[in-house]
Amino acid sequence: MDYELWNPLIYDFDGAIAQSPNDIDGKFADKLLQSITAIDGKTVCKIFDIEKYVREKMYLSDGRDKLYRGIVPSFDNSARRVDNAHIINVTPKLYSKWLFDIMHSSMVNFDKGNRFVFINAWNEWAEGAYLEPDRKYGFAYLQATAETLLKFKMQC
Repeated sequence: MDYELWNPLIYDFDGAIAQSPNDIDGKFADKLLQSITAIDGKTVCKIFDIEKYVREKMYLSDGRDKLYRGIVPSFDNSARRVDNAHIINVTPKLYSKWLFDIMHSSMVNFDKGNRFVFINAWNEWAEGAYLEPDRKYGFAYLQATAETLLKFKMQC
């Protein structure tokens, strides 16, 4: 479902979550960095330019639609999907910028009791979406989360 095209209030919901990577495809298809196809012509996976996505702040909401934003440290569901997998490579530094931006958007656009930011996920290893320490980045995502929260707190 394209989270940008419907208003949750119409359906008597208090809000909706634009949870990455679900909000990357579709509207953000121009952020496609590379598409890999199989011999039979089927799309095997799409690799997205998340740096451009974050730099252009395509994920921000004006708050009128009660669309709560989410973030993903990285994502790769190619192990679970034979066709049309998505790969999003996010460095800890880029993750920190993205997190700060959506925290700021939440602060500006929502009342105090309705400021939420969703992180996908703590330990979704099978899809490459995890904050837990690993051999590549160690504790960098957790450290980026803590430092971004502190930086945000100090600026507010």
